[in-house]
Parts: sequence; structure tokens; C-alpha cells
Amino acid sequence: MFKTILVHVDRDSGSDERTRLAIGLARRYNAALIGLTAGLPRLPVEFYADGLGVIAAGNDFTELDRKELEAEFGLAAKSFAKATEGFGLKTEWRSSMGIPSNAVVAASNAADLIIVGRGDKTVFGDYRTTSAGDVLMRSGRPVLTVPTGLSELTVKNVVVAWKDTREARRAIVDALPFMKEAAHTHLFHIDEGEGALESLKDVQAALARHQVTAKITSEPRGDGPIEEQILQFALRTQTDLIVAGAYGHTRFREWVFGGMTRGLLNNCPIACLMSH
Repeated sequence: MFKTILVHVDRDSGSDERTRLAIGLARRYNAALIGLTAGLPRLPVEFYADGLGVIAAGNDFTELDRKELEAEFGLAAKSFAKATEGFGLKTEWRSSMGIPSNAVVAASNAADLIIVGRGDKTVFGDYRTTSAGDVLMRSGRPVLTVPTGLSELTVKNVVVAWKDTREARRAIVDALPFMKEAAHTHLFHIDEGEGALESLKDVQAALARHQVTAKITSEPRGDGPIEEQILQFALRTQTDLIVAGAYGHTRFREWVFGGMTRGLLNNCPIACLMSH
């Protein structure tokens, strides 16, 4: 069960909706809610070093930039406090002058579930918004990515994008709280000739012991991207949540050649819970 939920708050159009969704989940699971915002001053030249922060050069690196960002942090804190007021939730607010993805990863020690916006934006994260892919790779926590426009997650139908990998096995365990409340859970497998029927039956039996009844569906590999085939099945079954293992291949390979994880993170109109 999720007892602490961490939500990233920023200036994106979907941030307020994402916060409302996080509040709804925190109320449902009787969880503490941590709101976090982070960012760096806007600079004309930035050299990113993953895990090391930013070395910046340029005349715009001034105290004015920092004060502007601190003012934004203050507005975000007030917005979070107003949104959570009156629900009886245990809340905490954090702000960090640093790369947002790094700040979320650092705070993940306190959380059971991380909620961020959609998008694997850059390899090293961004100076004002998180990269869901970066958080997935480094946090060691399940990450719920929320598309713009979604302010409530009522989980009636879940699709598990199954492949017999470590990442998919981890995602199924992490998604159990959602699957237990869902009316329907689908174990969806795209057959690429690897013979996954036995693993599907094992997963189905394991879920049954958690009082989750799952239906197995296997389809032959289509012509298009795997993520499109997963999405089409999810739309046909009126899915509220897609569960998937993330980055079974290296993240760099997905950036060069494309891949299921990056496709879902960047383009999926449905909430996704992923684990790496």
C-alpha cells in the first residue's frame, strides 16, 4: 500500500491537475503527500553533468535570476497549501534550487509512489521540469506519469503490458494497490515468438492469491511500434491505467532507436505506472 506519495509541482499546464490527482490518491490510501518543486535560474549557456548538477556560464547568472525562481517556489508552495487545505491530509512541502529530476530522485527515499508529468524530455533532465525517464531510471520507485488534462484517477480497468522481464515483474508488484481496487485487470502480451504462456499463467496465479482476477490476452506482433499496439488495446478495453516495466533495453538505445518505454512516456494519453 502507498503510505507516502510524492508529487512534482511545476509551472506546466498540467501541474495543478496532477496535484489534484495526487490529493485524490493520498485520500484514498490514507497516505502522506509530499509536494516538491525545483529548478535552476534560466541561463544562456548550461553544461549538464548527470548527477553532478550544472556548471553555468553567462552574464545572466545573477542574484535576480535566483530571486525570481525563489518567488516562483513561494507561489508553488501557496498553491499546494491551498489545494490540500481541508482534506485532513498529512502534507509536506519541499523546494530545491537544482535540476528537478535530481531533486525528485533525492526525495524518493521518503516516498512509496512518485507522480510526475508525462515525457522523457532529455537524457539529463531539465532545469525547470522533470524527465519521467530520468526519475524512472534512478529513483528505484514506481513512477506514475500523468498526462495533461487528468485530475482524477479512478481505476476500473488496468492493462499490464506483460513481457517476462525483471522490470515487468517489479511493475506488477508495485501496481498491486491499483489492481486490487480495479474491476478488471488484463495481462496483455504481444507475442514475438518467445513463448510466454507459462509466465503469463504464473503471473495470473500469483495475482489471484492477492485477490486480483486477471484475464490473459495475447496478440501477434503488429507492424507498428509496440507502444501503439499496447495503447490500441488499452483504448479498446477503456483502460484507466497502463502498468509496464520500464527500459528493458538501455535508455540510450531507446533514444537512438526508439522503444516502448519512451513511446509511452512521451505520447500516451492514459496514466502509466512504470517501474525499472
